[in-house]
Amino acid sequence: DYLCITKFIYGIPKMAKTLYAFDFDNTLVVSNSKVIVKHDGGKISHLTPYDYAGYVQKDGDKFDFSEFSEIKDPKPVKKYMDLFKKAIKHPGADVAIVTARGIGSERQIAKYLQSIGITKDVRIKGVQSGSPQAKSHYISNKIKKEGYTKVRFFDDHEKNVDAVKGVAKDLNVDLQTHLVPKSEYEPLIQGYEKDDPTKKRGKNVGKLAQILKQRVTNPNTGNQILIKTALKYGETHPAHQIAKGVIKRSLGNGE
Repeated sequence: DYLCITKFIYGIPKMAKTLYAFDFDNTLVVSNSKVIVKHDGGKISHLTPYDYAGYVQKDGDKFDFSEFSEIKDPKPVKKYMDLFKKAIKHPGADVAIVTARGIGSERQIAKYLQSIGITKDVRIKGVQSGSPQAKSHYISNKIKKEGYTKVRFFDDHEKNVDAVKGVAKDLNVDLQTHLVPKSEYEPLIQGYEKDDPTKKRGKNVGKLAQILKQRVTNPNTGNQILIKTALKYGETHPAHQIAKGVIKRSLGNGE
């Protein structure tokens, strides 16, 4: 149930008595992925991971998590990434990433960690839910099964933090929670918004809106994706380059 990033095997040692558990999105990394919500009546919303964690589902809502199949244009949240790396070096401790992302995201996160030089074992769990109880239930089960006496939990959403705090009431464990302040990750999110072509205004805005609804092929997956989605990938991503080329050809010098 944990994914070991160096060997890609499941399982966890029973030696460690300390667990450091980190959320991924807006705690360790900010990415340019959004949860797409299709409402009754045709309206569509794009939620950041933080917004999604606090979103109250309405009747008729349909969720699209396809943008989370990859880690798009990741930017580390420096303070908490540094704490994460420090925790990995802590002797006798287990380190885990507990994310609302789905199971398929575990290997993507593992590959990202390897790309930034983290090659020691890190356990990764996608709980497949934005419900705070999903993370608290998982932490509670790990304490019971593995006999942890000390747990340190890091997350950007207060509802997740509050839910995990409740674990300490029922179990004999030294549990401390840390709420990641918005000031640590919001500037990174705003950086994406500044580069978002959908925010542009001018004589071509109507035409651009139509272009963004067209689809191109993501060379990395072979899937057809919206140009608007492709542009949210990092600038070096081939799908981003293809989408940018389509816009440039369509708008000419008026881009």
